[in-house]
Amino acid sequence: MKYLLSLLTLCWSLSITAAPKSELWNYWDQHDQSNPQEVSHQTWQQLLDSYLSQQGMHTVFDYANLQASDREKLQAYIDTLTRLDPRTLNKQQQYAYWINLYNALTVKVVIDHYPVSSITKIGGWFRFGPWDLPLIEIANQKLTLNDIEHRILRPIWQDARIHYVVNCASLGCPNLQPEAFTADNT
Repeated sequence: MKYLLSLLTLCWSLSITAAPKSELWNYWDQHDQSNPQEVSHQTWQQLLDSYLSQQGMHTVFDYANLQASDREKLQAYIDTLTRLDPRTLNKQQQYAYWINLYNALTVKVVIDHYPVSSITKIGGWFRFGPWDLPLIEIANQKLTLNDIEHRILRPIWQDARIHYVVNCASLGCPNLQPEAFTADNT
């Protein structure tokens, strides 16, 4: 009985920690290649310049020393992005938009719960992290981090490098990149 209970617990824990499969959310699979609009990620770049540091092989965000004014800048940056309808952008601008938004939201989630021992502790008793929490609304659609990564980024761009550019705010994840993504550097 003890063995069966251990096996069930292991299976349950693996199922809640496994990444969702890539499933396209058709609503977001639109773009306008003729749109020359460029989305500015300068505020995000300024925050990365101010709060990222290299510690050994890890690039870490200095949550403890985040100034209140910079917390407001992060929120303003996220608000600016959520007011845009990314479906009207060209595909290169969209790619940078979604990557930067994901990373900024992840940093914001940690900041909102700081100090926290692990991002996996955010979200409540029966959740393994904040990835399925609705965090924003864009074009009348509520979105989670998992929606952005697994229903928008992965299925639309089908680029394995996505796993290395979205950051889950954990030392076990790929490093948060020191440069904001743009249409030119993605």
